[in-house]
Amino acid sequence: FDDFHASRVLPGFAPDSKLRMLLQLADQSEIVIVINAADIEKNKVRHDLGITYDEDVLRLIEHVQKEVRRQFGVELEPEVRVL
Repeated sequence: FDDFHASRVLPGFAPDSKLRMLLQLADQSEIVIVINAADIEKNKVRHDLGITYDEDVLRLIEHVQKEVRRQFGVELEPEVRVL
């Protein structure tokens, strides 16, 4: 995904390093996204992107689906329902 914090503090770390690594392991990996319910209730904001944590989770799901579709022609379906 886009890890701007790591790219700021780790020399040579690209923001999309995690996504590139997961794409290489696509046939062997599952992605689990965890978010603290208290952060959702407080509308906690990711200040690097200016969006709330819940919005970021939805953004990440959409981004991964698009990249996997683009690079592998595979449609990913979430195993949870977003309300």
